[in-house]
Amino acid sequence: MTTEYLTALGIKWLKTPWSSKTNYNIYHGPCKIIAVDKMSQSGERPDLLGFYDALSILVEVKISRADFFRDMKKTWRRYSTGMGIHRLYLTPKELLRPEEIPEKYGLIEVDEFGNLEVVVEGDSFLPTYDAKSERAILLSLLRMKAK
Repeated sequence: MTTEYLTALGIKWLKTPWSSKTNYNIYHGPCKIIAVDKMSQSGERPDLLGFYDALSILVEVKISRADFFRDMKKTWRRYSTGMGIHRLYLTPKELLRPEEIPEKYGLIEVDEFGNLEVVVEGDSFLPTYDAKSERAILLSLLRMKAK
């Protein structure tokens, strides 16, 4: 599986309404705005950042364990200061063990047929998410659209 393939599946997932099975009551409707690989002013560059109403959902695509563990060293992962009210990793099936996923993060796995399954649902990062960087990305997308 390639990063491009998983990114395309992640976009499709963000465009599809989803509801949590847990008591966290996580829900997102179809994200109408999705930023793909956009650099923020803080230096964070999420693979996918979807917006539904006032909710933001960050999806980090990982195709190797080495990439995942490199990602874990980033400041916004270690101190929960990054973008996304909800944050998930999207990986090939069984690349990671659920217990390796950071606290509050979710995990979506993709099988060999392209089916997605939310294995770890995660929790909200309110109020510690980087709303300022999210607004900057949204403004950048609006400027691009206006051209």
